[in-house]
Amino acid sequence: MVLLAGCVPSPAARVQGRAIQATAVEGALREIEALLPGGFKGPGAVGSRAELRKQVLLNLIYVAAILEAGKEQGISPDPARVAMKEEYEAARFPNREAYLRALASQGVAPGMLRAVLEARDVLEQAGRKLAGPVDESRVREHYQRSSAEYVRFTFIDNLFSEEGAARSFSMGQGASSPTRNEISATLAELSAAYASALRGLAPGSRSRPFRDSLGWHVLEVEARKELSLEEARPLVEEALYGPVWSEKESQWLKEVLSKAAIEVNPRYGEFSRESFSLVPAPAFARAPEPPGFREASGRS
Repeated sequence: MVLLAGCVPSPAARVQGRAIQATAVEGALREIEALLPGGFKGPGAVGSRAELRKQVLLNLIYVAAILEAGKEQGISPDPARVAMKEEYEAARFPNREAYLRALASQGVAPGMLRAVLEARDVLEQAGRKLAGPVDESRVREHYQRSSAEYVRFTFIDNLFSEEGAARSFSMGQGASSPTRNEISATLAELSAAYASALRGLAPGSRSRPFRDSLGWHVLEVEARKELSLEEARPLVEEALYGPVWSEKESQWLKEVLSKAAIEVNPRYGEFSRESFSLVPAPAFARAPEPPGFREASGRS
């Protein structure tokens, strides 16, 4: 993995003896900032630069610990499942095309984003392994009872700031929204408001306007597909076993993080075995900057 290298000067952290470089953390920070619609201020903001830096490093620590533990237990990321996760995350991202372009690039942040999805897949596999096999009869029964929810829609989400503009567009009048995002998801994956707006719509039609915290939405349906049991299986199994799997995932992850050898540069904080998060290092005020830290972080 690009972000986890061998022993080189000035690591931000070490996980199981493998170094996470300060340059990787700062590089990912710059690239992620460029992807955020509001940067660190205004709509879409995620908080301070310091908080995002901490989150980037924590993600890299988790990724390293999970992938290493998975390797020891014979669990590796499934490329097909990781690709599905990329599409799902892209659909949720404020700018889907920007997210997909970022993943296709060779930058630092895309490597981290993909590694996070790979680690998530390993974590899910580990949790399911602990939970045991699924009951096939329950899977089939649930699908037959709820098959109407396993219809995949591909649609354009038009976002308007005013109700009048949304209503005009819904009736085939007025201009389209300047904010248009393409989404592909089943009714089972969507919020109640989106599912209600889409249910029963045919390709080429538009939904009635509905409002949420972002504004007024009008959905344009491009395609509709009823999923077979095998196509819907991941969603059906998640609906039936999701809580149990989540519990087992947490159990496995806590055990991994409790046993992993994790060292963090005091400049970034200290890894807490109690909260599994980064907290201020006790000796931070007296800790000297490691060689190369200023260059890596862009300070002068």
